[in-house]
Amino acid sequence: MSIKIIAIDLDGTLLNDKKEISERTKKALIEASNQGVYIVLASGRPIKGMIPLIRELELDKRVNYAINFNGAAINKTITFESIYNCNLTKKEMLEIEEFAKKHNVHSHAFINGECYIEENGKYSDVEANINHIPLNLIKYEDIDDNSYVNKYMFADDPTKLKNIHPLLPSEFFEKYTVVFSAPFFLEFLNKETNKGRALEYLCKYLNINPDEVMAIGDEENDFSMLEFAGHKIAMKNANIKLKKIATEITASNNDDGVGKIVEKLVLNKL
Repeated sequence: MSIKIIAIDLDGTLLNDKKEISERTKKALIEASNQGVYIVLASGRPIKGMIPLIRELELDKRVNYAINFNGAAINKTITFESIYNCNLTKKEMLEIEEFAKKHNVHSHAFINGECYIEENGKYSDVEANINHIPLNLIKYEDIDDNSYVNKYMFADDPTKLKNIHPLLPSEFFEKYTVVFSAPFFLEFLNKETNKGRALEYLCKYLNINPDEVMAIGDEENDFSMLEFAGHKIAMKNANIKLKKIATEITASNNDDGVGKIVEKLVLNKL
């Protein structure tokens, strides 16, 4: 069965350590797209932070889709119209923020698609720089009650977050999707939110079978996406959890891993 969707994580997967798409990988993905394969960028980033990559891969020239906020939203790459949303409430965000304040953990939140902070922090600046977006200063309690919270994040020193993680109340794991997207980002999303569920929704929307899907990733937040797809591709630099379920392990993000596996399984180049 041919591959009709390639779902690709960004950092550590599509992008090398310089945050660039290699020429070999770019060429392979554009060729696959021109053959009618959907190229679906799947990331924790907002759609605004993905626009430069969408344009670089020419995904705005035909209908493609982007999974944003680790599965909380799906947007079209031409019009940026949203076809799916799964958010937190303000009340839920404030519950998690209460824990953050108690343990002196810095946070930021994406609210109505924009990034908000209560105070400046080193790792929120990382988020802003990666996505080329501003940080908006606000008290979370002051946001409109009808606002939708795409995701809430602890954004702090990796050692601190590693130590904080076991202290999270057990009910948080029952009520929310809790996942590391980077050592310095611990994300909280709607319980029904992950990349795999978003990818499943997109496949039903497009009438595509999971066996016709290839998912490529490297980190914990990619696990659900690989678990859903028929072709499960882990990067050489991937989390061991992903490698255990992978049907293939490709080269690292610094060695054209995405380009090589697309050439092999989609473009049939030896």
